[in-house]
Amino acid sequence: MKPILLVNACLIGDNNGTGNTLASVFASVPNNLIFELCIDFLRTPDNCSNRFFVDKKYSAARYFLANRRKNSQQSEAAVKHRANISGARASGIKGIIHEVFRGCADILPIKISSSMDKFITESKAEYVYTCGSSITSLRTARKISAKYNLPLVLHIMDNWEETLYTSSILSKPFSKILKYELKKANKYSSKSLAISKSLCDKYSDKYKTKYYPLMNTVDIIKDKPLCFDRDKLVFLYAGSLSINRFASLSEIAEGLHKALGNNYLFKLFVPSSQNTEDMRAYFNGYNVEFSDYIPRDELYKEYSDSDVLVIAESFDKNFCDFTKYSLSTKLPEYMAAGKPILAYLSEQLYSHKYLSESGAAEVAADKEQLMNKILRLSEFTHRVNLAEKGIAFVKNHNSREYCSKVLSEIFK
Repeated sequence: MKPILLVNACLIGDNNGTGNTLASVFASVPNNLIFELCIDFLRTPDNCSNRFFVDKKYSAARYFLANRRKNSQQSEAAVKHRANISGARASGIKGIIHEVFRGCADILPIKISSSMDKFITESKAEYVYTCGSSITSLRTARKISAKYNLPLVLHIMDNWEETLYTSSILSKPFSKILKYELKKANKYSSKSLAISKSLCDKYSDKYKTKYYPLMNTVDIIKDKPLCFDRDKLVFLYAGSLSINRFASLSEIAEGLHKALGNNYLFKLFVPSSQNTEDMRAYFNGYNVEFSDYIPRDELYKEYSDSDVLVIAESFDKNFCDFTKYSLSTKLPEYMAAGKPILAYLSEQLYSHKYLSESGAAEVAADKEQLMNKILRLSEFTHRVNLAEKGIAFVKNHNSREYCSKVLSEIFK
């Protein structure tokens, strides 16, 4: 493996889907071969020698805007707002205005400063890697690729090409620029990555560049199902409530109550910024227990103590367009835990097909189906059967061995 320069706003290990995916994908790569260039002015730089945080010389205008907005951006309301429109189409006047301002900032000029040049040169990187989820990240990665003659590797994790900057006619110019930058970036790449086979097929066909499917991987996979034969079942969801997932989760809570009476407990582990009184109100009257995010080893213990692990996505078309090619970063974790899965999501999403083919989940696309799937999951032998299929599936698609094989092909 050769040194790799990661160019993103997100860092390895950040407490979100992208950060978790980066951490799992690069877990087997030696630390001295990974270098991160962070292009987010709102972050507080750390002292890690393998990280570079952009400074004022990278983009004076972006730096000025970031510092002007820094205090308001850290408020709870702003955090939740950004999470809801990070890639999916914005809704409402405030969301549309926010997207326009974001677009204006995204197209501001950038340059490789002397300090950045020193960091890149001393890293001796032989590849540039980016998730490319913004105009800025695409331009920065491409500039570095061109200046230092380094192959560019994209890792597409969501359908933001079709949804970002498409909320209104005011954002249309930014959408065109984004697509243009993505096209140019693909010209610098001969091999890239995407979160699902469906997304790989789309980008390989469109840009005539080889894409390999790679999502987050798991290091520990149960040898056999971990299921309990008991009457009161524990259902667990760990993840974000953003992009309207809370609406689907509240319908699951309602379905559990109708199908199982009081013989269930629904645990939700969500970020503290979303674990609010207003959000919890959607689940009043049901056996729902809210908790903030907890450390990964503690969360795995919660997986082990549960009976069914839950996946949910919004049915809203704007959000479905964003997630239709994606896969939840939780899926491999859930299967590796030796647990059956309950999924509630639209049939138009690739996740629906993926989970149905895995044999590890009961997948519902409407409330009637949801009731029937919950009742099926109340059968102990059926839960064991689903869990067995999940273990076999994740070993073939999300093991450390599979990840290492793909990375070796990309970063030769």
